[in-house]
Parts: sequence; structure tokens; C-alpha cells
Amino acid sequence: MQKYFTPVGLVALGGWAMAGNLGLAPGSTQMYQVFSLLSVLFFVAWLSRFTFRKNFNVKRKLPRWVTAGETIQYPVRIQNLSKAPVSGLSLLEDQSHLLPEQKDYLKDNIQIKHGSKKTKNISGLEKWFQKLRKNRRVLVGEGFAPELQGGEEAEVRMELNAIKRGYHRFKKLYLAQRDPFGLLRFLQPFEQKQSLLILPKLYRIPPIQLPGKRHHQPRGVTLASHVGESEEFVGLRDYRPGDPLRDIHWRSWAKSGEPVVKQYQDEFFSRQALILDTFTEDEESPVFEDAVSIAASFVNNIDLQDSLLDLMFIGTEAYCFTSGRNLGSAERMLEILASVESCSSQKFSSLTRQVQERTGMMSGCILVLLSWDDQRQELVRFIRSKYIPVTVVVVQENAPETPLEPGPMQDLTERFHVATVGAIQEGLNRL
Repeated sequence: MQKYFTPVGLVALGGWAMAGNLGLAPGSTQMYQVFSLLSVLFFVAWLSRFTFRKNFNVKRKLPRWVTAGETIQYPVRIQNLSKAPVSGLSLLEDQSHLLPEQKDYLKDNIQIKHGSKKTKNISGLEKWFQKLRKNRRVLVGEGFAPELQGGEEAEVRMELNAIKRGYHRFKKLYLAQRDPFGLLRFLQPFEQKQSLLILPKLYRIPPIQLPGKRHHQPRGVTLASHVGESEEFVGLRDYRPGDPLRDIHWRSWAKSGEPVVKQYQDEFFSRQALILDTFTEDEESPVFEDAVSIAASFVNNIDLQDSLLDLMFIGTEAYCFTSGRNLGSAERMLEILASVESCSSQKFSSLTRQVQERTGMMSGCILVLLSWDDQRQELVRFIRSKYIPVTVVVVQENAPETPLEPGPMQDLTERFHVATVGAIQEGLNRL
């Protein structure tokens, strides 16, 4: 309804409904007159829709991404294709596709979970609003266009407030024209399917010296099978029996007539692991969202020019993404974190197994955890048993009455940090 009525029109509509209700009472002549007057105004405003010209061209231009919590402006070009001047135009983004489906609010007795505890039952209507909040990642205001002469083109700046991370899908863009009284909007839809990536909220992290020494990496960097291989090429040499066929430099062989292979150089560099805990049953957990933001802040602040960073987490399966040394950019890793989801279908032991398989390549490790229970402490204890330097950040929803016991980090409390929802920046300032 809001897209068909201007703010003034919504107030007038409320007054019309109130006047109509009060005007039914005996002796309420003034209320009846107000009701009649507003009815005439709305009717005349509705008739003016037949004067709305629909000969326009509209084109939206979105940025590649925006960070959650930011407010930006993006341009929309609008062109009047008719010969007559037009005024009172504005632009609105269609949000109707974000509304939850009917099944989301017809169900009753739906339970909200937090961690392993059930907090309360909610009605279907409350669930509907919860789904709506989940779907809505941005808020876009109305953009007003200047008066356009025949054939004239103008740029309208639309203000967008990024609420939460993830992909936001744009579908329709409405060109609206107001009636002479400023009560109603008459809409012309334009199909403008686009998507905008909202990156996780980023925090300032003080300069940190990542612990760990350089490790020997035979023949360059060998990544997981889904990434492939990247090796340090240093030159060419004659073929020797036993050299793999994939190393043959076919172009040089064609020129010289003798088989020639590519030569690689062994490398020494550090390889850091950033391990993100995704295990929570609450899809809307603020603890999980802040943990993702903390991981993204580390990615955004770590210098990957002379090192590698492995981002490890569990989703529908075990994932490990590597960036640094021309193998992938921090921007790509931020895009991955923008879409990461919580995991409730697997156990924490699956993350433990993934880490155990890769400790031989780690120079250091940063863990961002959602709690500090026995399983997570055991993981930290295992990593430390391999003499791998560890930094631990535990995210909590509320500040504990008593400080968390560092457990396996008892002798390295300067690398054990607790960040509380609502005070994440203060917690990271202590790194």
C-alpha cells in the first residue's frame, strides 16, 4: 500500500477512515463533511491517473558491492521519451518479492532456538515478520527526479542503507508520478533484474604480527583439489626421463625440436589458517553474525603479499579457501564470507577433523569461536600440541559475570580474547 500512497496520502487516508467511522454517529456533521471532502479529493486524484504519461526509459547502475552498515547512493538514469515536459516524478524499488510466502505465517506454535536451548514459541504472524527481517538486506528510499523537458535525461540518486550481509536481488524499479494533490502515486514498472553483494560489517583491527615461521612448500603451493595448483616458475631446461608430461613446454619443443620442460623452484613462506566456527541452530544468531564480521575483519587487515591465508569452516560440507601470493584475493574471500551460513546439520567434530588434516601446512592459526566449551578447548589443545601458534577470539552474546577461564590458553592469555555482541570493536582493540 505504501508505494501507491505518498506520506501525505497515508495521513489523509487515516483521516478519511477515522472521519468515516466518527461520521456515522448522530450529530457528527463536521466529521461527515471531512469524510466527504477527503472522498472527493481521493476520487479526483484517482481520475488524474489517466493523464500519466508512460513514455520513459529508466536504467539503474549498482556498485559491485557495499559493506553492511554503510549508506550509499547509486545513480538511476531517467529519460523522457515524449515531447511534453513532465514533473512530479520519483523512483521506487520494488520490495514485494521479499515478502514471505503464505506457509510462513499460517503455521502456529513455531519454536525459536538459541544454541541448544529452546527459548519460546511464537505465532505464525511473528514468524512472518521474522522471515521478512531475514529477507530484507537493504532499505532504499524514494528518489525524486527534476522536471524533465521533452527528450531530456536526468540522473536520480537513490539512497541505500545496507542492513545485513548477503546477496540482495533487485527485480522491478517503479517510476511514479504524483497526482496534483500529492496524495497518490501512479506507477510504471521497469524490469531491472540485478543483484548487489553486501559484505560483512568490518571492524578496525590493530596491526598484528601473525605468529609462526615459514614452512617449506615443495614445488610451490599445492592447494586443495577444488583450487588446483600454483607453482613458482623459474625457467626452462632439457627434458629428463621421469619428468611429468604436464611440465613439458610445448611451444619451446616445437621451436627447438627437442623436448623442454618447465622448471620450478621450491618456496618457503608462512601459511596462516583462519578457522570460523559456524555451529549454531539459531539462523539469526547475533553471535554468529558478529563472528563472521570478525573473520572478515581479519581477512581485510592481514597482509597476504608474502603469505597464504586458509579460510576454513563447515557448511553443507567442509570448505577451505586460500588467498595470497596471487592465488586469490582478499576481496574474493570477503565475498565468500558474505554468503556463509550457520551449520546445524553437522557436529563440531567435522571441523576438528578438517583442521587435523591440515595442521602440517599451518604456520599459525586464528580461531573465531561461538562458545568456549570442551570440544572447542580440545581443538585448541590439539593445535597447540603441534607447536602451532594460536590466537583465539570467543564471541559471546552477553558479557559474563566472571571472566572466561582461558583453559588451554592459560599460559598465553595475551592471545585469548573475548568479544561481546554490541561491544565487538572494544574487544578487538585488545588484540
